[in-house]
Amino acid sequence: MRGVLKKHAGGVLACLAGLILLCWSGAARAEPVDLQIDMQDDKVVLTFVWPTPVHVTHSQNGRELLLRADRALELQRPKLPLRLEDAWIAYISEGYDTVLIVATKAVRFDVTKRGRRVFITLIPRTDTAVADSEQTRSGTIRLEMLKAQMLSETGQRDEALQALNRLNDQYPDTPSILFRLANLEHDLARQRPAASFYRRALLHDPENEDIIEAYQKFRRARGARLTTNYLFIDLENAQVENRGRVTAQIPVHDNLRAGVIYELNHVDIDPTLTTDGSLTSFSGVRQRGAILLQYDTEAGSSIIGSLFANESEVGAGLRYDRPDAYGITTVFLDFQKPNWDYVVGIIEDGVRDRVSVRRTYQVGPRIHGNIAPAFYRYGVGDIRNAATSAGIEGSLRYRPALMWPLFLEYLIDAEYKTSANRRLDIDGNEFKPLPIISREVHVADVAFDKTFFDTLQLVAFGGAQRDRLGKAGPVFGARLHYETPKHFGVTLTFDQRPDPQNTDRIGREVGLNMFWMFNKFFEINIIISKRF
Repeated sequence: MRGVLKKHAGGVLACLAGLILLCWSGAARAEPVDLQIDMQDDKVVLTFVWPTPVHVTHSQNGRELLLRADRALELQRPKLPLRLEDAWIAYISEGYDTVLIVATKAVRFDVTKRGRRVFITLIPRTDTAVADSEQTRSGTIRLEMLKAQMLSETGQRDEALQALNRLNDQYPDTPSILFRLANLEHDLARQRPAASFYRRALLHDPENEDIIEAYQKFRRARGARLTTNYLFIDLENAQVENRGRVTAQIPVHDNLRAGVIYELNHVDIDPTLTTDGSLTSFSGVRQRGAILLQYDTEAGSSIIGSLFANESEVGAGLRYDRPDAYGITTVFLDFQKPNWDYVVGIIEDGVRDRVSVRRTYQVGPRIHGNIAPAFYRYGVGDIRNAATSAGIEGSLRYRPALMWPLFLEYLIDAEYKTSANRRLDIDGNEFKPLPIISREVHVADVAFDKTFFDTLQLVAFGGAQRDRLGKAGPVFGARLHYETPKHFGVTLTFDQRPDPQNTDRIGREVGLNMFWMFNKFFEINIIISKRF
């Protein structure tokens, strides 16, 4: 085993180095932006000068102007004249790709752009009275929430959460603060605290449609759900499978959910080598299933216990999710989980043990991904230790500009065989009961992801895949998703790429997914796909 790991150590280290370098090099670097000030008797003109042409959006709320660019910025500001501070501007602050300008009196902000220059003119308003204490309170809340949003969008989500909690202590039972806390906790995958904040926000603002819609969507994801899947697999007529799968999710309590998975597979397989060394055809039915119980802690972590079974083996699993401000750490422990990755495993009830740690991360609004090293042990038939391996999966997604719906993606899927049981067939020839092979598959692609009219989403991607231990080939696909505001949704998918376990073969999959929502918290999914 040591020799195999040593042999592939260079490849593993290269993959890890590639992920780190891509993450480092992909991070958005702030561009210096000069600020020029032109004071006149009846107005003030602020000119922001970028090194290159820029796209900006802006919004005004009372005495505040929020200016957002399509890239990170670093403001090169001059010291504000005392006359300007007293008469016009309270302060100017920046955060990642956003500039906040707060005026000392009621003004109108006129924003124009020419090339790499953005001009902001402050003109006094005569139709607005001085804000009373309630307006001042609302302005303070908006300002602090804006600062928290800037922290969150620049990857400082822990600091954003602390800022919102301080604001909640200062202004308790404010629906907008509670709603923002709920959304941030939900983004951090801390579902139990998120549910508490959603309920408190609704208690103090029961007619708020945004809170109602967000809470219903949150409850729907965690509520009663029934999903049915049908998958047809036809591998050059040598292996034909008709897989049916039913998954049910039932909430037992606010912090406890139960689930059941049942899968039925009708297979027709041409003569293949089995564990006794003979060539065997198979036509029949195979079954597997699982029972799951999930508990969510007060701190936001979750623990999922599982019982697995196929027609001859029983196993168990444990999963632990621990979210934090920068991602989620997940630990997987599986023992004798039914495995159909190999044909002989379908015929003779294959199982797999797994020990894995996965880290999902987010670096600001542009970069996110995951990495998951793992160790596996396979069993098939009467062979408990048919093969062992070490593997790694990882992905990195980078968005060059927030204004563009384009993404650069890199993925790795590698498994290195460390041992394989060998036997003698009836003729005395040596063979491996489990035909495991090593692979190191790298994928690089460009993806387009755009939502139209809030109901239609189009995702398309294209790139290349290369197995360092095998062959290369093109990768492309698309997904079209349509969802009505309340009751129905449909998704069409297509994917083509070399088969990771056999790069000599091109794999294609088409799919149709439909769901119906019968009430606020009960959903049925039907998924039909074909792999060939």
